[in-house]
Amino acid sequence: MVEIVIAGVQKCGTTALHKYLCCHPQIVGGHKKEIHYFDDPTVNWSRPDYAIYDAQFPARKPGQMRLDASPSYIYLPHCLDRLRACNPEVRLILLFRDPIERAWSHWAMATRRRRETLGFDAAIRAERRRIAAYPPGDIGYKACAYLDRGFYGRQLSRALDLFPRDRILCLASEMLKANPAAVLAQVSTHLGIAPFGLVQPLELNKGPGRPITMEPGTRAFIQEMLQDDIRLFSRLSGLYTGHWSLFSDPQPAS
Repeated sequence: MVEIVIAGVQKCGTTALHKYLCCHPQIVGGHKKEIHYFDDPTVNWSRPDYAIYDAQFPARKPGQMRLDASPSYIYLPHCLDRLRACNPEVRLILLFRDPIERAWSHWAMATRRRRETLGFDAAIRAERRRIAAYPPGDIGYKACAYLDRGFYGRQLSRALDLFPRDRILCLASEMLKANPAAVLAQVSTHLGIAPFGLVQPLELNKGPGRPITMEPGTRAFIQEMLQDDIRLFSRLSGLYTGHWSLFSDPQPAS
């Protein structure tokens, strides 16, 4: 059984947080960071074999908690329902960042990996049509969902329908970068474990880092799409979002 899940969001610092948590003596990660058990379409979800999931973790010492960091769980359908069926007492940790910066970072990664041929503006405009061509969870669906993954309010609302509020910790990725010790103090309290020791700041998965550039019409399109959802997210999460570029000038994104 897994006790801790970093369930999202992709491109929001989950790799760094996973690395920090795996340094804690009371936490043991899987053989790989992203296990993706609960979004695996090959599992018979009417009778799941959790022994397959258990095998993805090394042996643990008494008192250690297992950690899975699969950021697709918050986004893809049915993942959280399946996770709750496995362990309704699981502790969720969710990282969030400015959704425009997240979308840009996602697009830049796809471009570097040659999975994206469209420019940012064209990719954003084409997103709805493109993801409609794939079933949820398909690699094509996941690859081009630049804005759709940024509907944080919708995703958090679904999580809160399934898990008690005190089982979900919402964190701002910029705070993890600026003050990891403070964020890890929140994490240790949430998990009920001993405080983290001396924290050496990490900076993982950093891309080339160039300013976000887009046509004014694209920014207006994104704002119209996301503003109401982000206001819902701010209310549900308690995180301040007024400084996000959705409401202000663009900033460089990695």
